[in-house]
Amino acid sequence: MQKQFISKSRFLAFILPVFFLLSCGDDPNSLGLELVDSDTFNPLKCDTLKIVTSPALQDSIITSNISSDNLVGCIYDPVFGKTSVSIATAFEPSSNSPKFDSSAEIDSVVLSLSYGGYYGDLLTTQTLRVYELNELIFSDTSYYSSYRVNHFFNEIGAKTFVPNLDSTYVDGDLVTPSLRIALDNSLGERIIRADSLSFTSSDAFADLFNGLYITPDPVNTPSGGALLSIDLVNTKTNITIYYHTSIVDSLSYPLEISSATPHLMEFEHFDFDDASYELQNLLQESGMSDEKVFVQSLGGVRTKIEFPTFDNFKEIENLAIVDACLTFNLYGDDGFFTVPSSFDIVRITDEGTTVSILDYTEGATHYGGTYSSVKEKLTFHITRYLQNILNGTYNNNGLYLVVANSSYIPGRALFYGHNPFDYDKRITLSITYSQINN
Repeated sequence: MQKQFISKSRFLAFILPVFFLLSCGDDPNSLGLELVDSDTFNPLKCDTLKIVTSPALQDSIITSNISSDNLVGCIYDPVFGKTSVSIATAFEPSSNSPKFDSSAEIDSVVLSLSYGGYYGDLLTTQTLRVYELNELIFSDTSYYSSYRVNHFFNEIGAKTFVPNLDSTYVDGDLVTPSLRIALDNSLGERIIRADSLSFTSSDAFADLFNGLYITPDPVNTPSGGALLSIDLVNTKTNITIYYHTSIVDSLSYPLEISSATPHLMEFEHFDFDDASYELQNLLQESGMSDEKVFVQSLGGVRTKIEFPTFDNFKEIENLAIVDACLTFNLYGDDGFFTVPSSFDIVRITDEGTTVSILDYTEGATHYGGTYSSVKEKLTFHITRYLQNILNGTYNNNGLYLVVANSSYIPGRALFYGHNPFDYDKRITLSITYSQINN
């Protein structure tokens, strides 16, 4: 193939300072430069920038009123260990003026949870336990994944089951897949004996009944368990009080959840005691991971990505980043624990907080973040992020790789690290840049 050339003097004036400053070469821990087809701006390409990765615990994230689909259940991931998700939710009366006859007697009280999907293995037997909340939760308050809601310790319902997401018949009607848990009749007694003023508003009803806390038993089978997505605002998600009177044999009164009803999720990772020894050691020692990149949603694990030699680019005057593409390759397949469809890259501020990078505002076509199951690759364009480091807009503090919408989307992934045994699949940052002449 015919090569294109630029003048020798111009080439040397531009390229030699880069080599001296950055020690470019084939060493994976050095910065290499490769000349690409030149145009007016004489672009150059570097794809051997030193990259350092290390797994870290995710910050606590908001889990209240973020989606009508909430998760409940437990999984035992062979890499990340056990993850348990519980739900706390209030309920609202289905009418503000119910008429309960003084002769009413409770037949049963049933909690119904409408399935919206699942993540994991549906063949694993699980147990959910139900308790009453011992505190009010509020729709205008942000609750985080580290929050532990207060509940009474006397169990008012439990069910051991194998999840079945097939549609079922309830009261003669074909309904969406759901789980039904019998609750203690005392809850129904309290509702039907309550003063009528308790039903006039959500706040008044909350004083009568704070809501429920639904939590799973730990799953102890490696590679087993499932997180069940519950559609909280589905009309089939409710508490139904079945009762009769001296006149009518069969009556019912539902307590419902609306889009305005406060609810939250609670995540538990059990200090990663059941995670792989490799991940445990890295988290405990804040160690660098040459072989793998770990990332997990639901307040689990994120990976810090650093470019320690990138600041050397500042030594080159008038440097412009034309494009910067960060690429990850999938590391193996772990069956039930599938790769999420979307990821994010966030930058670390001087205060240690995280914010989106400017490239995110350019839209998905430029930014990336969508995992390709065909290519088994994940790519991001971080052009504006790197240019702003060169400009001194912010410091080179590094990035975090996280699962997008990780507060309610279950998932995890392993990618090849910066110096794996299969070196061709390592993380790469391909930078195309030019020196703009004044």
